[in-house]
Amino acid sequence: RQYVTFSTALIDAPDWLLELYRQGRCKGMAELYELRRLHGERPQTIEAWCSGHESVTRSEVAELRAKISGDKCSLSEAETADGLK
Repeated sequence: RQYVTFSTALIDAPDWLLELYRQGRCKGMAELYELRRLHGERPQTIEAWCSGHESVTRSEVAELRAKISGDKCSLSEAETADGLK
């Protein structure tokens, strides 16, 4: 069941994601799925990040996700601080 969910990342996938897969730079379905999901939130950031990696591992995607989540927290905190002024 989980594999089917992860496989959906390749249905109508953007060219950059398909190239990662076809070139063997990212073979994990979970990683491809997560990259596609993150791309929905930050397209330019994700594409640039992927183009700078020869291979994409699970741990690298987890670090990227954490960094993006941290950036969102920082942005939310800044917005809250601005709203309180």
